[in-house]
Amino acid sequence: MIRSMLPVLVLSLLAFTGGCRSSKATGELSKQDRATLAWGSQLWERAANEKDFATMAGLYSEDAILFPPNHDPVSGRAAIQEYLATFPPYADMQTSPAEVEGRGNLAYAWGGFTMTITLPGAGGPIMERGKYLEIWRKQPDGWWRISRDIFNSNLPAAGGPMPTTQPAK
Repeated sequence: MIRSMLPVLVLSLLAFTGGCRSSKATGELSKQDRATLAWGSQLWERAANEKDFATMAGLYSEDAILFPPNHDPVSGRAAIQEYLATFPPYADMQTSPAEVEGRGNLAYAWGGFTMTITLPGAGGPIMERGKYLEIWRKQPDGWWRISRDIFNSNLPAAGGPMPTTQPAK
């Protein structure tokens, strides 16, 4: 579905963001920039739920780096798409953006997520919840794309909860 709508969405976004520049090179994000970033986040979630990994990867810059949990960093849009396509089976991905801030051509967004996921050897699906942090950069063509992306779980590690204090020295 997203793939069939993508040309219309792209044209709409181009029309909406064509002149979308912060008022100053180092000024706060404009309302248009914030709307575009929110749209990108919503598109990412919809594409994730439709398993449209090409659309998801298209939101990353060519030189983006993804930092998934328990995995080496994944560099580049094509490698990110491949990683996303091999992610363990999941359903009902929901993101909850908490904050979007930035200046000029750089913005960050963070929030939480939930999904039902079936991890290898887990014996069945689990309800996962976690958090993410994205760094978005406005590209020379005016598009905002994810440059860096990290996410991880809020659930205790398989060995039990992490200590809440540092060990005595």
